[in-house]
Amino acid sequence: MSHMRLIKALTLACLTAIALTACGGNDDEQPVAPPQKPAPDPSQPVKPELRCAP
Repeated sequence: MSHMRLIKALTLACLTAIALTACGGNDDEQPVAPPQKPAPDPSQPVKPELRCAP
């Protein structure tokens, strides 16, 4: 009977640790902005972007 109580206590402890690990933590890092494309050269004609059809 004491084995069952020990197994239940260990299971509860493991589940609590998993839940606290999954919910904890806060990313204080600032999001990195994507690199900006350089302005097009006005002396060159603008080429349309080729995209695949959806």
